[in-house]
Amino acid sequence: MEDFIIISLIIVSIIVLIRLFWSPKSKIKQNAKSIEKLEEKQIISVQANPIVNQEPILEFKPNENFNSVPEIKHIVYETFYAQVPINGVFELESINNFDTLYQISICGNEGEYEFIANNKLDLIASNLSTYIDSACEYSHFSSHFIKIKTQQKGKIMKINDKWKITQKSKIEFIV
Repeated sequence: MEDFIIISLIIVSIIVLIRLFWSPKSKIKQNAKSIEKLEEKQIISVQANPIVNQEPILEFKPNENFNSVPEIKHIVYETFYAQVPINGVFELESINNFDTLYQISICGNEGEYEFIANNKLDLIASNLSTYIDSACEYSHFSSHFIKIKTQQKGKIMKINDKWKITQKSKIEFIV
């Protein structure tokens, strides 16, 4: 009986040693193969300066080695600032000045904008048509508002070297 216990312990020890030393090597080989396959894929980045937002986008492109492997692209936005648009056109500034009303994110020839001047509400309330109406749409106005919240960012497009509003931002007056 003692011989049986000793032999069982030896067999169990051998199995444990085989799993301990053999298994990681095969996993390392599998991981190395996976890394080689991934290195074959290219990650494309659009370079812009300054980088503000990066939104990963997955694109599925079949490859000889993979049936469907997502390819990650980064869309990089540049951030600018603007005052009131004149005739539906923003003059972009790279610095957020004291008279800035809108923050604009640009990628290529398109962009989005939103109202950010919640520190100037008294000025805005006194002349809503000048500061808001040219760039924003809203359904209800209350003269007792304490904040302006962007519900949907506006859209702009570069046309003849000018950043023209193509869709007004939708805002809400928070009371």
